[in-house]
Amino acid sequence: MKDFDKEIENIVEQLKPLYEQQEVLNKKITVLQKKRKELREDKEKAQLQAPMTKEQEIEYFLFEDGFVEGERYKARQKYWNDKGWWQSRYFHEIQQVNLSLMLYKGDTDNLEKTIKNVEEVLPFLKPLGGKKRLDIFEHTLSENGSWTVEIDDESFDLVLHRYHRRSVEKQFKTLRELIEYIQENHYYSDGEE
Repeated sequence: MKDFDKEIENIVEQLKPLYEQQEVLNKKITVLQKKRKELREDKEKAQLQAPMTKEQEIEYFLFEDGFVEGERYKARQKYWNDKGWWQSRYFHEIQQVNLSLMLYKGDTDNLEKTIKNVEEVLPFLKPLGGKKRLDIFEHTLSENGSWTVEIDDESFDLVLHRYHRRSVEKQFKTLRELIEYIQENHYYSDGEE
C-alpha cells in the first residue's frame, strides 16, 4: 500500500520555499502598488495645475479607466456638477464616464444651459454600439425603467431600458426638440425648489 503520509510530507517540504518566495513577492508587490498610487496622485496634481484648453478639459474629465481617484475624481465631480451634469459609473469599453442630464421643468435658463452643454460635450463622447449615449436623471428615479438619450448622425432617440430590454420611445430630428421634451416629461425637479 502507498505511503500517503510520506508523499504529503514531501509536498509540504516542496511548498515551504515557494511560500517564502510568495511572501517576498507580496511585499514587493505592496511596495510597487504604493509607489504607483503615489505617482498617479502626483501626476493628477500636475495635470490639474497645468493650463488646459476647454477641449482638453472635457477630454480629461471624460476619461475613466477604473483607476481615477483622489483629487482628479473630486475635481471631475465638481467640473461636471458645475455644468449641470450628474455623473455615475463609467463605460469601460470606451473609457469614459457616464453623464446624465438633469433638467428642471419650466426653467428656461436650465434648458439653454443644458443644450449648450450637450453641444459642447457631444463631439468628445465616444460611440458605444454605434451611438453616443447620455443618461437621464429624472424625478421618478427610474421607477418604470431607466431613460437614456442615444445620438447618431441621423437621429436623437429617447430610449427606455426596462428588464434588460431596450425600446426607442421617441425620435427627434434636433437636439433642441429632444431636450425640450425631456424637460417637460422626464425632468429631475420642477424648478420650484
